[in-house]
Amino acid sequence: MAKIWITGATGAIGSACYNILSETQHELYASNAIATVRSNESLKVFMADKEPDTLVYAAGINYLDWSQDINIAEMSKVYDVNVLGFMRCLQAAPDLKRVVVIGSDAARRPMRTSIAYNASKAALEAAVKVIARERAAFGFIINLVAPGLIEEGRMTEYVYARTRELRPRLDLNDYMIGNIPAGRAGKAIEVAMVVKWLVDEAPDYVNGSIIDVNGAR
Repeated sequence: MAKIWITGATGAIGSACYNILSETQHELYASNAIATVRSNESLKVFMADKEPDTLVYAAGINYLDWSQDINIAEMSKVYDVNVLGFMRCLQAAPDLKRVVVIGSDAARRPMRTSIAYNASKAALEAAVKVIARERAAFGFIINLVAPGLIEEGRMTEYVYARTRELRPRLDLNDYMIGNIPAGRAGKAIEVAMVVKWLVDEAPDYVNGSIIDVNGAR
């Protein structure tokens, strides 16, 4: 039985991960507030009575703007949560042996007005690859799941609303769905099923992998 810590557990994907893993015999710890991963002190308080051996890092935020208009402070917040928050969690839980990170296919698919998010997710993928190279010899297993468009997500709601402001002549739904060969947005449970496989069933030789869940986009 694993002791699994899930960050971002109130988001669509984090919640789906929590729900599907709660059907197992694992012991689950959920941290919901984004502020928790932004503060070493908050993490120390949260971890006071916990010793997780598995982490599902599902915390993440977004910020959209044209690159020439980017607000560096807002971009820094995205990087602070999406990348540095993950690193803080690794340091706060020294007994971790298995990690699943929720990234995004945006790491390898440049999107206009999304430089902050794209860059942070690309950095997260690079971080996972480096950590795997450094720690695999010690039995440490880390993989990243990269969703595409997920229909239930609050982040998706933000993207739709903000994109209408930035690109008002764009039919966003037709544009985004039209670029997905599967012809639909994904569901959070589909991402969670891959996370559960990585936690429970995947062979240890699956390490340092980036697994897209994006309808072949």
